[in-house]
Amino acid sequence: MSKAYRSFIPIKGALFIYGHSLSDNDNHILRLIEIGKISQLYVSIYGNPENENNIKLIQKANALTTVRHPRNPLEVFFYDAESAQVWR
Repeated sequence: MSKAYRSFIPIKGALFIYGHSLSDNDNHILRLIEIGKISQLYVSIYGNPENENNIKLIQKANALTTVRHPRNPLEVFFYDAESAQVWR
């Protein structure tokens, strides 16, 4: 198991995802979010939330909440990627 992969295990609280499509090749990381201790997940959306790629991203992010036990819920929030200004 790689160090990066193991580093997701102890994360608690909020996790912000910026500029990521949540593609199938990252399902191993998404699985760690599903079973982990993160309580809030913030996912950036770039452009129109109703375009095909963003609809898939939103569905995939929301699906992460379905495997959680009620005592350890995951809330998913979406934000406009352009509003983050992470490179300033």
